[in-house]
Amino acid sequence: MARDLIKSDLTVKHCKPEEKPYRLNDGGGLVHLINPDDSKYWRFNYTFQNKRKTISLGTYPDIGLKRARKDADDCRVQLIDSINPSQVRKDHKQAIQKTVENEQRITDGIPLENSFAQVSQLWLAAFEHTVAPVTFKKTSTRIKQHILPYLGNKSIDEIKAPDILEIILPIAKRQTLETAHRFLNHCNRIFKYAVVHGLIEYDPSQAVIGSIPPAKVTHRAAIQIHAK
Repeated sequence: MARDLIKSDLTVKHCKPEEKPYRLNDGGGLVHLINPDDSKYWRFNYTFQNKRKTISLGTYPDIGLKRARKDADDCRVQLIDSINPSQVRKDHKQAIQKTVENEQRITDGIPLENSFAQVSQLWLAAFEHTVAPVTFKKTSTRIKQHILPYLGNKSIDEIKAPDILEIILPIAKRQTLETAHRFLNHCNRIFKYAVVHGLIEYDPSQAVIGSIPPAKVTHRAAIQIHAK
C-alpha cells in the first residue's frame, strides 16, 4: 500500500472545511479527518484478529504530520507483533490515571492500593483484637517507624526477599538479633495475611528467615529458695 501520500504539513494546514466531513489519505491506514467545524483529527485504521478498528492519534495542529506518521508506524510495529494498538493506548491511559491517583493518595496520606502500607493496615486491624493494647501499640509503632518508610509505597506483589533483607540486616547490626527477628516476624505475618487473602502467591519473607542468625536465648539462673 502506498505511503506518505500527503505532501507536507502545509497540505494539512490549508485544508478547508466543507459541508460534510472528508479525509486525506496518507496511506498505510493513516488518514486525516477534516470536519465541517474545521476540527482536524488523525485516525489510524487497521485490522486486528479479522476485525476492522480505528484509533485516534490526536488533533491537528497539536499533532503534526511528522508525529502522526511516527505514531502510525509504532502501531504498525505493534500489529506485526500481534499486539492491538488500541489496547496499548488503553493500558497507557490507565497507567497515567493510576499514577495521578497514587500521587493524590500520597498527598492525602492514604496508602496506595495493594501497597504494603495498605495491607499492613488491614492486618493490624485484624491483629488489634487479639492482643493487649500495649502490644498492639508497640507493633504498629515498629511497623510505622521502621518498615513503612522502606516498603510502604511498594506494591505488595512486587516486594522480593532482598527488599526485606535490606531492612532487617541493618536492624540486626544496630540493635540486636532478637529485635531483627521481631521485625521480620511482623513482615512475615503481614505477607501471610496477603497470601491468605489472595493478594500474593507466596511470602517473600520466608526466604529471609534463614539469612538472619538465630537470636541467642539467655537463661537466667533459677532463684533458689532454701527452707529454714
